[in-house]
Amino acid sequence: MQKAYLVYFSATSTTKKVVRKIAEGTGIKDIQEIDFTLPQNRDGSNLNIEEEALVIFGAPVYGGRVQINAEEYLKQFKGKGQPAVCVAVYGNRDFDDALVEMIDTVTEGGFSPIAAAGFIGEHSFATPDANIANGRPDADDNAIALAFGKKISEKLAVNDITAPEPRGNRPYTELSQAPKFGSAKTEACTLCLDCVTVCPTGAIDDNADCNPDKCIKCFACIKVCPNGSRVFEAPFLAGARERLSQIPRREPELFV
Repeated sequence: MQKAYLVYFSATSTTKKVVRKIAEGTGIKDIQEIDFTLPQNRDGSNLNIEEEALVIFGAPVYGGRVQINAEEYLKQFKGKGQPAVCVAVYGNRDFDDALVEMIDTVTEGGFSPIAAAGFIGEHSFATPDANIANGRPDADDNAIALAFGKKISEKLAVNDITAPEPRGNRPYTELSQAPKFGSAKTEACTLCLDCVTVCPTGAIDDNADCNPDKCIKCFACIKVCPNGSRVFEAPFLAGARERLSQIPRREPELFV
């Protein structure tokens, strides 16, 4: 295999880091990225992948499922039997049904999954005081991603196209309705609008106000704010941080 496509949704860059490292491990040099995180990148112009290539799909996990905006766009990609890798990135709790869901989605789209993995990325709710996979993927995760990429390359070399069998439920666990809260600006806001440029759902307007109906709580706006002037205040947040920070370190799970 001489070419690879990286197809991913990555609001805070953790998924992007993981799929790039996996691709590096394969040794494939010709890499094309389809980053459909931002609304303007979901215009339907790059949905048909017709070349002979390895396709690595990456998406974040929300509530044990593929994040809904990512899942809806993944459904639109069409292939011609190309080997595919499904990568779910989660914040140290669990990937639950996300991998089987992603495998089913890309299979229906015409791809042939040959490997899958659940990797850990820093949780959206993480702060310096609430360690929820802070700084991940880290050096150990990167080493595992490189080794995973090598295993994929070895599998392709012997034309092994058997499908992976990750754990997960079919039918998938029903998505729970998350409380509708959005981030807010404070008096320190300078209207630089960096938050607008990174919001994956277009939830923030040109006055830096957030529409809670569109907010997916990825915290990309908070992480990018140069003044620390965005906040997210919701009744459930403190308790969620406390529970999540108590979970012992999880390690990537590979299915080749």
